[in-house]
Amino acid sequence: MTYETLLTQVFAAITIAVLLTLLYMMVKKRTRRGRRRRRIQRRRAAPINAYYYCAHCATRTLHGIRTREAWKAGSRRFFCDGCKTLREQDAQETSFEASSLWPVSEFDSRRAEEQDEDDLLNRPRPPAPSDRPS
Repeated sequence: MTYETLLTQVFAAITIAVLLTLLYMMVKKRTRRGRRRRRIQRRRAAPINAYYYCAHCATRTLHGIRTREAWKAGSRRFFCDGCKTLREQDAQETSFEASSLWPVSEFDSRRAEEQDEDDLLNRPRPPAPSDRPS
């Protein structure tokens, strides 16, 4: 064997090895991507850890029935009991203020319009001028 034939055979072997390695990596990457998609679509029935960090005050709290049910419903932000009650109270106050200022349904809007008309009719009128210029 001559030096040139040996060199061409080594070059061919290296080229084939690189191509096979690239092909193997592409096939492996494609199968990984498929597995990853299946993992994302499948939800766990319960949280992995027994504890969670409150989304408001960042305290470490043990999962309870309420947070497990929220996990099953798809929520991933949890609040401790104290922050949860504060949040509910804030939501109730906000909804009360909004409902007292704005009509909620069509019936309420009609009732608000009628009330405005009644207020206009019941408003005291200014006294009529006694002498009109002729």
